[in-house]
Amino acid sequence: PLQFNFFLQNIMLPRARLYTSDNEFCGFLMNRVPIEDCLSLGNFIRTKYREYTRPTDYAVKIVALERLTEIVEKLNRLNVVVGDLNYGNVFICRCSKRNIRAVIVDVDSFQFNWKGKTFVLDGIHPDIIAPELLEGKVPTVRTDSFVLGILLFRVLMKGFSPFQYIPEQEGDDIIEERIKNGRNVFNTGKPPSGLPSLELLGKLTPAIERV
Repeated sequence: PLQFNFFLQNIMLPRARLYTSDNEFCGFLMNRVPIEDCLSLGNFIRTKYREYTRPTDYAVKIVALERLTEIVEKLNRLNVVVGDLNYGNVFICRCSKRNIRAVIVDVDSFQFNWKGKTFVLDGIHPDIIAPELLEGKVPTVRTDSFVLGILLFRVLMKGFSPFQYIPEQEGDDIIEERIKNGRNVFNTGKPPSGLPSLELLGKLTPAIERV
């Protein structure tokens, strides 16, 4: 029951079928996201969370990432692959002046198993696609680890992707090719203008370098 309540609060799962007055199916009933107290992940990356006054809001960003990672970890334990954690599918919400939570609002692309059949992940944003998907392989929980590594980097590094860099040679400008070949700002080219120092990542660097 506790885990079920956790998912209801943090994942906008369908709770019941919705019908018209003529008894025609028209959709699903889900919990409401308090949008007035939330920011999409994309806006959260670009906007300071104004209720907080901590320097550069890094503490708030880390808490938001912890909340999101906790949701994905619990889903992975159930052998569910989230995959498409794009910037419009995740919201960061304020529960109180000192508490925030992450919410996943789009679940129709989740990969899961049911009665021995795998319903494979359906769609993922090209900016966060894992290399195994580019090779046509079936996603695993490692796919989510890869995506979370990219999101962690983007949230803490002013929206930059670890695959954004100034190339040292021509033709190295396709993001999917950079991902597929493991070329990133840690090992290739020069950092783009405006990217904060990679030293800010501290102990998180080894985890992100694995992307």
